[in-house]
Amino acid sequence: MEKKDYYKVLGVSKNATPEEIKKSYRKLSLKYHPDKQQGKSETEQKEAEEKFKEIAEAYSVLSNDDKRKKYDMFGTVDGFNFSNNDVDPFDFLRKMYNNYGNYEAENRVIKGSSIQFTVKVTLEEIYNNDKHTIKYKRYKPCHSCNGKGTKPDGYETTCPKCNGNGVIMNEYRQGYAFVSQTVECPNCHGTGRIVVKPCEKCGGTGLELSEDTFTFKVPSGIINNTYTIINGRGNYPERNNGINGDLKLVFNVQQNDKFIIDENDPFNVVTYIEVPILDCITGCDTKIMGLDNKMHKITILPNTLQNSKVIMKELGFMHNDGKRGNMIVYVKQKMPSKISKDEEKLINKLKNMTNFK
Repeated sequence: MEKKDYYKVLGVSKNATPEEIKKSYRKLSLKYHPDKQQGKSETEQKEAEEKFKEIAEAYSVLSNDDKRKKYDMFGTVDGFNFSNNDVDPFDFLRKMYNNYGNYEAENRVIKGSSIQFTVKVTLEEIYNNDKHTIKYKRYKPCHSCNGKGTKPDGYETTCPKCNGNGVIMNEYRQGYAFVSQTVECPNCHGTGRIVVKPCEKCGGTGLELSEDTFTFKVPSGIINNTYTIINGRGNYPERNNGINGDLKLVFNVQQNDKFIIDENDPFNVVTYIEVPILDCITGCDTKIMGLDNKMHKITILPNTLQNSKVIMKELGFMHNDGKRGNMIVYVKQKMPSKISKDEEKLINKLKNMTNFK
């Protein structure tokens, strides 16, 4: 068997303390653990697997006082060889998993599940950055047990299935190789704890479904199906052991027959105005309602054609930099509904004039 420099493998000096060796092992084993290699090439996964085994081998020796002394004296430790047919690689991984799992349990933060909620908002709400209140349901602490999940004489204890790690290891062979995968423990839902004498109302989760309200300002300039995430407004974690999930608000923009969002620029709003045909010919000043529910002056130039557009600056939606888009107004020529005989005579007279031919 080729001799290996276990100190070099773990990146520590020969005078390293047990704490330094353990710290380095934890860091490297997490980096090269098979679960961390998802999405990499087959070659990279194979190299990481070999490195993971090498790190575990080095730690197995240097973390044991007797083996370390023997290694320091002779440069080898008999009987520790991954290629040795007497060693079950699955058994070795189980031991390594316990260390890895304990580290994960110490550093893992349990988080409640997130909620997605669709919000219908109007263009006026978007423009004015109005406040909007929603009602939705989420899991909150159980009133019966105050979120503890137990009866008055009940208590929590370590989950026997995962030994408090919150995760378990699934292992299987694939050809000549073996694969291990850590997954959330189904017995404790990843908390590492189970309840003895659970609350009858919540079944030990410490949660009950309750209606909640939330008020927020509608973001300016949003378009249909965009979303924002509100941290902490999702479901509570079981028995309040952790942090709340998030609330994902997906915006369903309700357009109307007066205003629409410009398909070329979501910060511009598009509308139209009806102008009598003679005013389109001669030009005029008139007024138009904006999304701010105020009347704004608009100038119609002489000889304005059907579907001509007038751009009204900064009457659109707000950008992140504080500037507003524009309101694009299309002119619809308004024809008279009825024409009197006198009006008809005037029109016929105009038809004979040069500019109307």
